[in-house]
Amino acid sequence: MKIKSLYALLFCIFTTGCLDGQKQSDHAILIAYTSTEFPELGSSVCYLNERGDTVIPFGKYHYGGSDTIRHIGFVVEPHTPGWTTINNKGEKLFYTFSFDNGPDYVEEGLFRIINDEMLMGFADTLGNVVIQPQFAFALPFKDGKAKATYTGERKTLDKYGEHWMWQSNHWFYIDKKGNKLK
Repeated sequence: MKIKSLYALLFCIFTTGCLDGQKQSDHAILIAYTSTEFPELGSSVCYLNERGDTVIPFGKYHYGGSDTIRHIGFVVEPHTPGWTTINNKGEKLFYTFSFDNGPDYVEEGLFRIINDEMLMGFADTLGNVVIQPQFAFALPFKDGKAKATYTGERKTLDKYGEHWMWQSNHWFYIDKKGNKLK
């Protein structure tokens, strides 16, 4: 019965039109379905497309940070710290910087990403890497610029390690192309 309800919901969503004035065929949208209805699957999420086909099966991700994926979504992979960004085909794009117990906030159209070496860069909401990861740390964009550094270290501010700051003596500002500003 629960699967039939999901299909009915998907039918209603996709027969009443899409957002942004686009036709259904212009882009794929994935809808999350969690396993709380199926406890035997554990803490898991799957994503179905508009036809009800499973694009991302249960078990691939422990948690879906995105209930609807139009271009990109944020998920947690098993045995991987932090957030992973995927596209609407279920393909892994990059890791997203974790902030405030979730994926980084989008500021001025960009959010922070990290690579395997824990270097930071920026991506847009379509899943394009705009500034390749290269910084030891960077703050979000504000007024067209972001504060960044190639050096420094994380300084814990409380005994639990929950609150911290990045300390560096070599900060500079970058534009949205990653160029240093004077």
